[in-house]
Amino acid sequence: MPDRTASSPRPCPSCAADVRGTFCPKCGTLARETPCPSCSATLAPGARFCEECGAAVGASPVPGAVPLAREDWRPSTGWKIGVGTLALLLAVTLYLRFSTDRAPAGAPFATAGMQGAPLGGPSANVLSMPPQQQADALFDRVMRLSEEGKRDSVQFFAPMAMSVYEQLQPLDLDQRFDLGTIALAAGDTRVARAQADSILQSDPDHLLGLALMSRTGRASGAAADAERADARFRQAAEGELRKSQEKPEYQRHRADIETELKRLAGLTQ
Repeated sequence: MPDRTASSPRPCPSCAADVRGTFCPKCGTLARETPCPSCSATLAPGARFCEECGAAVGASPVPGAVPLAREDWRPSTGWKIGVGTLALLLAVTLYLRFSTDRAPAGAPFATAGMQGAPLGGPSANVLSMPPQQQADALFDRVMRLSEEGKRDSVQFFAPMAMSVYEQLQPLDLDQRFDLGTIALAAGDTRVARAQADSILQSDPDHLLGLALMSRTGRASGAAADAERADARFRQAAEGELRKSQEKPEYQRHRADIETELKRLAGLTQ
């Protein structure tokens, strides 16, 4: 009798690799509906936690499946991907559901890159979103908390957000700016500097890369780096702004660019 366990390949919900079994052989993501090994509740493809008991789901990634280059991912605070991150993901799920800091139930949670998209109120589960939507939602939350001066909350969410960005390899310039900005909000200037360097290596006049480099220099006491980035920003701004239709990240982060323009014009600190 033929082996019925070998089904036709289907795309992994996370990385799109061909999958024949329960877990993706490339990234370890759950690829088909299956019962939770802890409580037998049904787990949907792509789930990383059981919604009933909170058990972690997923196989270990194959050797060599490293989302970010290691030189870009060694946070000075010692964050690590593994069991600790899985526990943090579960904690964030519960926090997002029950935090008094959240928006009122049913209110839109306009995330960067998902303009006007609702998060879904208290029943929303960010971790059920695809990785890019998770990253957008968490970026928006970390930035809002940072603007509100809620340092403890920033430190809570930043490691989660950074680990989600790690899944998005290869990162584009927009994602690198997001990752660097989150790191900077959390006080990790080394990761922020690495992302600014990567952006400027790819596009030396990129306004977001120059803005991130300047902010990182000012935050870390590297005044010379900040001044060089500011000078290049001034020189490049007019030409780069004409390319805004070609660079959608300029539209997405228009407020960041406007803030830098005003600061360099002496209108803000």
